[in-house]
Amino acid sequence: MILQLQRVQVGAALQRRDQNPIKGNPHFSLRSTIDPIDTVNHIIYTRGVIESFRHKGLEELYSTGKSRRIGSESIGKCARILQLLELADKPEDLNIAGFRFHGLHSDPKRWSVRVSGNYRITFGWSGGKAQEVDFEDYH
Repeated sequence: MILQLQRVQVGAALQRRDQNPIKGNPHFSLRSTIDPIDTVNHIIYTRGVIESFRHKGLEELYSTGKSRRIGSESIGKCARILQLLELADKPEDLNIAGFRFHGLHSDPKRWSVRVSGNYRITFGWSGGKAQEVDFEDYH
């Protein structure tokens, strides 16, 4: 299976290495070209595992790499969770320490991953694809 690599940037624009005048310098550091605080750089591997969204902000983050519908304190972790959800073969693949992954009592079955505080990303799973991915405060 071939994965398509897509660079997603959240925050200020990342300066590219080929635009740097000291490109040939062996002491060149890519970190020196990045705005230190307001740049978050995520790589999302897409293969079409996420089938549908309930939350428009998550859909916007997934397709464009940025969203004003999700708070700045949550956007980085949401992007990481979407990245892992894209790579998952089954819901249990998101059972990672710190994510507080658990199944919800609902029909059809849904799962939850903690983002921060009471905020969670919830999703259903059918036919090897995540469905109706939502960002919610369900407490």
